[in-house]
Amino acid sequence: MSRKRAKKLVRATTRSAGPTDKYFGDRLRARRIMMKMSQEDLGHSLGISFQQIQKYEKGTNRISAALMVPLAKILDVDTGYFYDEIPKTNRSGEIETPALTELALTLHGRRLIDAFLNLKNDKLRGAVADLAHVLARGKLA
Repeated sequence: MSRKRAKKLVRATTRSAGPTDKYFGDRLRARRIMMKMSQEDLGHSLGISFQQIQKYEKGTNRISAALMVPLAKILDVDTGYFYDEIPKTNRSGEIETPALTELALTLHGRRLIDAFLNLKNDKLRGAVADLAHVLARGKLA
């Protein structure tokens, strides 16, 4: 077998993690943060190191379908959670992170989500959404 052909076979059988793996990692991280769980705690529950959890969350390593079942159980979600908001690939081949996942990953996003969900009055929720909209536009009345 030629060297060129051997390289093609190796390339075809080895596949590095890509944008979809990054998306699953973002979903994993967002839910772990929402659960106030450390990477070490999650890794311990799965019998793996926190470094492996880091690799999954960064999208460096691929999360297998078999691992998603215990992950979902530990994170108290259905396995569909990982697929619910699967985004479309843009023209450059990148996957865009869904807004809610992106919000949960920000410094104050989890606090905002928790506070918003604790508002019992729908009018108050509307007022908070209106305030955020005005602040985002940079035009405080």
